[in-house]
Amino acid sequence: MTLAAAPALGAALLALAWAGGGTVAFVAGFCALCLLTPVTAATFATIMAVAVPEEIYGRVTTTGGLLAQLLQPLGPLAAGLLLARLSLPSTAGVLAVALALLAGVPLALPAPTQPTTPVQDRSSS
Repeated sequence: MTLAAAPALGAALLALAWAGGGTVAFVAGFCALCLLTPVTAATFATIMAVAVPEEIYGRVTTTGGLLAQLLQPLGPLAAGLLLARLSLPSTAGVLAVALALLAGVPLALPAPTQPTTPVQDRSSS
């Protein structure tokens, strides 16, 4: 649920910017995303620590970090291209739809499995 909160809040504020055409709601949507990003990152890191086996954890986190760094410049580029082609309200609408879809992804994923602890046999001691 926490993973869906930041994109959902951003999508709601951007939808307001789209409907009203206001720059304040547009900026508030991105500020909400910026403020909730550390919480989302901590939640995602916790899920990764629980779900990924210990022997490949380093490789998985390194690959995830590499992909994040490679994709990071595409966000401002896409926003700039949208703003160059569309008006501010239309850009806010496109980004609101994208964030709403992104908010739905964690809700569609199965819940992470709980780590199991081995049960010790007390009859042999």
